[in-house]
Amino acid sequence: MGKFDSELLYHYNTQIMEINQDIKQLAFQYFRGKISPKDESRLYEFVKENDLNEKKFREWEQEWIKEESSNLSKDEWNSVERHLFVSGTIQNNKMTLSKKKPLWIIPAAAAVAILLICSIITVKYFAKPQPTYFTTEAPKGERSRLVLPDGTRVLLNSGSKLKYSNDFSNNNRNVELIGEGYFEVSKKDNNTFIVHTRAYDVVVRGTKFNIAAYPEDSLITTTLMEGKVELNYQNEIITMHPGQTLALNVKTNKINSLSKRVSQASAWIDNRIEYDDITLRQLVSILSMQYDVNITIKNKKLEEKTFSISLRNNESIQQIMDGISGLVNAKVIYNKNEIILK
Repeated sequence: MGKFDSELLYHYNTQIMEINQDIKQLAFQYFRGKISPKDESRLYEFVKENDLNEKKFREWEQEWIKEESSNLSKDEWNSVERHLFVSGTIQNNKMTLSKKKPLWIIPAAAAVAILLICSIITVKYFAKPQPTYFTTEAPKGERSRLVLPDGTRVLLNSGSKLKYSNDFSNNNRNVELIGEGYFEVSKKDNNTFIVHTRAYDVVVRGTKFNIAAYPEDSLITTTLMEGKVELNYQNEIITMHPGQTLALNVKTNKINSLSKRVSQASAWIDNRIEYDDITLRQLVSILSMQYDVNITIKNKKLEEKTFSISLRNNESIQQIMDGISGLVNAKVIYNKNEIILK
């Protein structure tokens, strides 16, 4: 190698080191939760460029944890907030009931953006580094779209949370779901993807499916669109097939196959509400989350009334409630963000 080539190599290596040092500072800003959207996007592109860059990012993360652990108390650690790798934010503005729009009339260009929701770290103060956990949340009236490190795509419905650790990789594809989520899992040979719910685990290799597991619901349902999944419930393995919906009644501990159409389970993904047989109590719970309002049924006799419903015309919450009042012969009272059926 000649002198000229050596000088070129030296300058090249120096430039790479400077770029890495610059990116490292962005990573530290990210860990502190003080990174700008522009720099966050730049950091995201760096990490996703190749496996080596992702490894550097994880090393910087551990370095940052060791440095900060000497400066922060255990209580301060528990309150640290960080941002996910995402490309933008969509939030519904607060409006009066008569003008409030449902979340599914967000413009199409905005709907495909990855939503920026809150991500929380819990790092315990021990000598040995503990796993860091990320929690993506979709508050009421919003939805959150994210891509996991293995390429799996997830859409969270209103009032839902997805939790996974910084150890998430091709060899550790475990997530925890609270609420409802639609998954398109990237297939990885011999590496299963597992969704933990409060009652059972859904074991996947590569497929499309929907899980509804809200804490307040007595039923936890899983609907398979494509591929194959297995439900692991109390050490019993149940294999599902495309087009099938299984529901666990957490009160009776029984699992039943429902005749629910796949189109109904995925209706919320397409900005629709569609049910062949739903009680008013169940519908009110769904509408409360989707429109971010508080709906109360004062007349208990109305709660178990059942009917079919199909909403796909960008109806406002007031239009929906006025229609329901006619179906169940009830009076609707509107008071800002409160709705009362009596």
